Amino acid sequence: PPPAGRAGWNARLRAIHVADCRLEQRDWPDGLAFSEIAALVGRVAADDAIVTLDAGTFAAPFYRKVAWKPGQWLMPSQSGAMGCGMPAAVAAALRFPGRQVICAMGDGGALMTGQELAVAQARGAAIKLLLSDNGSYGSIRIHQERAHPGAVSGTDLVNPDMALWCQAFGMPVLKVESRADFPALEAGLAAPGPFAAVVRTSLEAILPR
Repeated sequence: PPPAGRAGWNARLRAIHVADCRLEQRDWPDGLAFSEIAALVGRVAADDAIVTLDAGTFAAPFYRKVAWKPGQWLMPSQSGAMGCGMPAAVAAALRFPGRQVICAMGDGGALMTGQELAVAQARGAAIKLLLSDNGSYGSIRIHQERAHPGAVSGTDLVNPDMALWCQAFGMPVLKVESRADFPALEAGLAAPGPFAAVVRTSLEAILPR
């Protein structure tokens, strides 16, 4: 039998977990908190969805804000290496063509291996891409801000127009600028075929200050 007090201990831990996973909406001047996108995925993903994550701060909410269901697969970068999200999504979509495959990646990772969209399109892999565009290597920027406030170096990105970039691969594209775009985002994730959403993501939302 379980030791005395185990039920109370479980309840206290559960309360901590639930509080940590609670999503608090806040408006940011430079875009959306990507945690809201992760929460949306948690609500609308298919029961057998495969979600692949590149490495970056945008990925953290998928661990903490989504109540994953049995039958859903979450495929992140175990080592924190950038660039794995898109190749993983291509492989998953080709291996399991009947399942919804959602790839979340940042703009930094997209500039590393995002061109594998060409393989997906050539092979008919219906990937749903969620591209977090905040113009920064966010994880590294956080360390810079913590250790050396105001001394930012080498973490700002000069991105192409990410929506046009996705369109160049023949992807239907949605620009997500505010919560008003969430219904269209849900529809794009549910529709058959490939789909890309470029999310104007807040950098301020992740910085220590």
